[in-house]
Amino acid sequence: MQPRLDLPASREAPEHVLEGLRRVDPSVDVVWWGEHGFPAMRNGQQTTVVGPAWLICAPAPSAGWLREKAGERLMMFAKAPVNRQDPDRIRPWLLRYKGWRPVMFIPARDLDYGVVEDFRAADWTHKHMNTLIEEQLIARFGDDAQLRARTEQMREIVKATMGDIWRYAMRGRRGVLVQGLN
Repeated sequence: MQPRLDLPASREAPEHVLEGLRRVDPSVDVVWWGEHGFPAMRNGQQTTVVGPAWLICAPAPSAGWLREKAGERLMMFAKAPVNRQDPDRIRPWLLRYKGWRPVMFIPARDLDYGVVEDFRAADWTHKHMNTLIEEQLIARFGDDAQLRARTEQMREIVKATMGDIWRYAMRGRRGVLVQGLN
């Protein structure tokens, strides 16, 4: 099974791991990231441990503006002197430029099937927690029609009580003097 994301990498994920991850989510891909910093506790203090890592990534939905920003950043890196072209700084922007987003970093030199089980558990938790939170919000605030009606009612109350908001926004020492408001 071939990776869909074309990033320069020195290693490829094992077939059985890639197949297992795609059974959980068909859109994901795994790339060798190289050295990456991970938060850790040492002697009771928060620190960063640098080690080998793999990255599970997925296509980024409608990331047009982010892709443009990544393209600008890549052009900036290309114009930089050779001694300033750090591949570790270019790689995240290259990932975004190609239309992908990071999902999960895996601190490991070699991948085994435990990664698939961890990803399956994280995916299940994410999907079910979102559903649970959505149900709680609907129970608390009502469904869409009720929520839209409540929002419209609040807008009317704000309009009636606040009047012209610019009068209040432009006052004070940081306010801008606008003719006819002060």
